[in-house]
Amino acid sequence: MSFDEELVPLPVPPLHILLAAQEKELGRPLSESEINKIRDDAVCVMVPRSKRATVEEGKIVDIDFENAAIDWHKRRIEFVEACWPSVVLYVLTGGAGAPVCREILNESGFDVSRRDFDKGLTKHVISQMSGIYPADKEELSQIARHTTYYVVRSQPFKASEALAQSKRFLALIRALAEAPALSLSLESAGLAHSLAAWRAVSELAAQDELAALVSGFVAMPIRFEDIYYSCGMHMLGLPDFIISASTLSATGCAPERFAETARDLFHEMGYFLLSEGEKFQAGHTFSLTRESGKVKAQIESCKHIAEEDVRFNPFGMLRLLPE
Repeated sequence: MSFDEELVPLPVPPLHILLAAQEKELGRPLSESEINKIRDDAVCVMVPRSKRATVEEGKIVDIDFENAAIDWHKRRIEFVEACWPSVVLYVLTGGAGAPVCREILNESGFDVSRRDFDKGLTKHVISQMSGIYPADKEELSQIARHTTYYVVRSQPFKASEALAQSKRFLALIRALAEAPALSLSLESAGLAHSLAAWRAVSELAAQDELAALVSGFVAMPIRFEDIYYSCGMHMLGLPDFIISASTLSATGCAPERFAETARDLFHEMGYFLLSEGEKFQAGHTFSLTRESGKVKAQIESCKHIAEEDVRFNPFGMLRLLPE
């Protein structure tokens, strides 16, 4: 240890214990300001940075003191009673591709259950279709005539395990799209693509796997009244995004471009968090162009989806506000 080594705070007891106890007492998730106040009021001893790493070695790594709000949302399910997320995929099959899909799924290593034709499922999947390479009439007709569908589910995972699970699903989807399956719907995001779109995602993955995961696994933007939000980032171990029409307007965006701007902003932020997430802290600002106004990110819990819903994001939402 050097005598001029940086001193850093070491909470006693650990910060995750303090946060979990307060959340249990309140009976609800903590807000960003509450998390920061608990962190600021914590009793700490100052230790050299290398000493803090030694203290945590072989034990539960504590919440990042310098980025407590973001790290708590990322890891809170490890310390409180909560639903852990999983990836859920519906695979509709029929015709010549059905036996091939069955063989692929049997060898996938995931939890797979087989179910027979469901008329209501056709409407459900088509309602979730993205606008990327829209399915033609023939593909929609094939979906309506599916004979079997499979529910494929990953094991529940924490944030640090999410990306590996989603990469496995991306490889599975690539194989099923070539089989071909009739349709593939990521229920964890409420999102289905045409087979052409899934193949385009697979081609992108060969060049940039992270970009393919953001593009293929995340529904963006979804509009509800005057807000736009994303759904599916929990499959990548990250919070989703939410922005209001008033914030978009404050950045100089015209109303007719709200949806397009929200989509582009969510995509850029999602890719940034996947590739350089360790640099991100609540309060950081983002902008799409030099001309557009900036937005700042505030972390909060996911409030608009029930916790037992597979689309629920336990890692929170990043609300984007005017700088």
